[in-house]
Parts: sequence; structure tokens; C-alpha cells
Amino acid sequence: MRQRVLLELAKYDQTDRTESFRAVTEASAMVLDVERTSIWHIVDDQSAIVCEDLFCRPERLHEEGQVLTAREHPRYFKALLESRTIRADDAMTDPRTSEFADGYMAPLGISSMMDVPIWHRGKLYGVLCCEHLGPRRHWRDEEAELAGNLADIVSGGMDARERFRAERRWTMLVESVSEAVFVLDLELTIRQMNEPGRRLMEHLDVGLTNEDRRRELEFRDQLGRIVPPEQLPIQHAARGEEATEILEMRHKQYGHVGWFRLHAKPILEGGQVQSLVAVMSDVTKEVRFERLKSEFLAALAHELKTPLAIARGNAQLMLEQPDLPTPIAAAMVATERATTRTDQLVQDTIDMSALTLGRLSLTRERVDLGSLVGSMVERMRRPFPDRTFRTTTVVPAMVMADVIRIEQVLRRLLDRAVRNSPPGSEIETTVSVDKAYVTVSVRDHGRAIPADQQAEVFDAFARPDGAPAGCGGLRIGLHVAREVILLHGGEIWFESEEGHGTMFAFKLPREEPS
Repeated sequence: MRQRVLLELAKYDQTDRTESFRAVTEASAMVLDVERTSIWHIVDDQSAIVCEDLFCRPERLHEEGQVLTAREHPRYFKALLESRTIRADDAMTDPRTSEFADGYMAPLGISSMMDVPIWHRGKLYGVLCCEHLGPRRHWRDEEAELAGNLADIVSGGMDARERFRAERRWTMLVESVSEAVFVLDLELTIRQMNEPGRRLMEHLDVGLTNEDRRRELEFRDQLGRIVPPEQLPIQHAARGEEATEILEMRHKQYGHVGWFRLHAKPILEGGQVQSLVAVMSDVTKEVRFERLKSEFLAALAHELKTPLAIARGNAQLMLEQPDLPTPIAAAMVATERATTRTDQLVQDTIDMSALTLGRLSLTRERVDLGSLVGSMVERMRRPFPDRTFRTTTVVPAMVMADVIRIEQVLRRLLDRAVRNSPPGSEIETTVSVDKAYVTVSVRDHGRAIPADQQAEVFDAFARPDGAPAGCGGLRIGLHVAREVILLHGGEIWFESEEGHGTMFAFKLPREEPS
């Protein structure tokens, strides 16, 4: 019978604290054949215990609320806090329980007591108390073990209630947000979702498993490239990484669904990924607005290119005149430098808009990167006569590349090196070749990039190297340079250390010479 009672208690709905405690005290009274059983909770400062449920078996009544203090019962509390079972066959004389003799046990006829500690999450929660009336009773080992099992059921019930409350809070939270929220298992099957998530899945008419989604859906980045399933945020979360991406979701049969910010995070237990939570926010309107801004900036930049070209051309024409007075020559050099710089910013804006709109395309041809680098360095000498340019190249260094785009990358790296190094310093450009790649590096000896800014060097609109927050200046160029190199199937990186300047480098796949 005892095993059957324990099994029934284990299956009992323990989300209701009062009903759960009552079930345990009633079962304890029955299987241990005692007249009174109770559950007590020890307060945080261990100065008292409070009765949470007392079952009187003869009357079949439940009570609660009685308080026993450590000040009035010091020996009992000392024994209780030692966290051992108190088996008092003669409770009236046992030193651990005799403090209750006159005011509690004698009036009720209690002769024997057994108190078993209740542990919860590694801390002493309280005690399960069993009280026998009538002749003294000897508590057997198997009875103490059974009482310990009942105390464990109390602890398990508290765990169940905490999980229930957490799940209820979770449900209330996720149902209150407008984003679609999903909980997935390690096989990436959706196990739980909120109402926006259910509406989205019904609209898509897609199943809940990962295979269903792969079969029906695809995701594209902002350049229009299909994102492989293993690179989606939920796959990162399955590997224990938190990830966020803005992606276009397309139904393979019906086409465009919308733009979504996908955020996925692993749920860990014991340091291991147990499940995932994914949040999908519809950002279609925001993406369309950003694209509209990009269209406007691209149109504005194109309108600026013609007057800039005229101003730069006139400055270059004046500089070709013999015997040009020194003040005028200096003004024309400054004009050429300023218009060149402005033209670069305009081109950066056009390229940034093209990247945002997914329209940055490449026209590739075989080109000797060594010769191209040498030519670009020579063009930098006249507008910056106060810098020393040193070039080490290997010819041939053949690649398949868009010449105009690679020239823009080189110009951005050289321009950055000039702006971040003092007059009179040396700028080193190197071209090297190995079996697979051609590598180009540009090194300056100016100030280093602060360590706390290095992670954002290639981000669009990050503040300039070493500039304080709020300082003017855009770093569109390095962001565009990175995207151009990536489109070529290459890599770009940098090294920066105080006292040694900064080196930017990129490599492109090598083509064998003809």
C-alpha cells in the first residue's frame, strides 16, 4: 500500500500548493498510521517555523498558521538545523522535543514525534512532522525512510509549482508582445509559439519541423543572396551562440513574404543547450524606408558628381600651366585634394546605396594587381607631396577582378593611411603572391586604432579612428571596401598597435599567368 500511495502522490497535480500539501499530510497520516501530520516552513532568518498545513486524522480537519519560535524552543531548533531526522520515541522526555511537553504535547496526548527535514534546491525548507497519540511508539528505520520519501515529494511539488509559475509568466510575457515567438527543440521542431507566431505559421501554411521549413521557405540577405540553412540564427543558437539577422523570407511557391529581424538564443541547462527561443519581428516597412533613403542618397550623389568633376578638372588644368604663381598653385592643389576627397565620399555614398539595395555588381576581367597598385600609388604622390610612398610589388600578380571596384578599395586604403599619419611619414604598400592568393597591404606609421573601436572598424557609419563619440566623419569607405572584397571571394583585415601604426590588407584568389 505504501508504494501505491507514493506513486499516487507523485502523479498528483502539484501546481496548487494548498491541495498538494493537504494530499501529502493526509497520505502521511494514513501510511504511517499517525493521528497528526504537518508541514512547517522555516523562515529566512531561522528564528521560527510556520505551519503551512496540519492534518488531524480523527477529525479529518486541516489547520495552518501556527508559529513556533527558536527563542522559546532553542533545543528543538538546534536539532532541526543540524538537518537530521528527529525520531523521539518518548517525546515528553527527549531533550530535542521536551520543550513542547507542557504547552503542546500533554494537552493533545502526543507521546511520540518524528520530524523529517524538507530540502529544496540545496537549502533546508522546513520539516514534515508526524505525531503519535497514546502509548509511546518506537519509530522503525523503514518508517523514517518512508517519511523521508514523503518529504522529497513535498520538495518535488515545490519544484513543479515553480516551473508552473515560470511557464505561466512566460506565457503571459510572450502572448503580450507583437513579435512572433517560438520555442524549438534541438531538432529545430517548433514546440511552443505565441499568437503572432501561430498567425504567421497559418499564413505560411508550413509545418512545424525543420524539414518542413527547408522545403517551403528560403531566406535572403540584404544583397539578395540566399542564406544557407546552416547559417540562419536558429542554427547558431543550436550551437550555443546568440545571433540576430535581418533577412527576407520567401515562400518557394508564393514568393516574397516580408523582411524579418530574426533573433535566436539558446536555452541552457547545466551548461548544455536544451532548447532554443526565436523571435521574429516584421521589419518590412523599416527596410522599405531604408531602401527609399538609399535611393534618394544615390540620386543625390549622382547629381553631385558632375560639378565635382568640373571643379577637379579645372584645378588639374590650372596646375598644368607653366609658371603658375605659388599662391594660385597652392590653392589649386588644395582644390584638387578637396574635390578628390569629396568625390570619394560621393562614390562611397553611391556604393553604400547600391549595397543596401542589392545592386552592387562586378564586371570582372584579368588584371595584374601589382601594376594596378603601382599606378594607384603614383596617383597619390602629387596631391600629397608631404608623404613618402614606398611600394614593393611582384609582377605578374594576376587576379580576376572588377578593376574600377578594386581601384576604389585601394584608394580608400591609401587615403585612410594618408589621413591617419603625420606629414613626412612613410606609407608602405606591398603586393605578394602565394599559390592561391594575391595579397595587398597598406601600412602607415600614424596613430593606432583604439582597442575598444577595433571591432567596429568595418561597420558602416562607425566613428573615425580614434575620434571621440559624437565626432563628425563617416566610415562608409571601409565598410564598402570589405563588401567589395567579399564579393570577389577574398578577405580583408587589419592590424593596429600603438607605436607601430596600422596595416590594412586584403587578398584575392590568384589567376595563373597566361
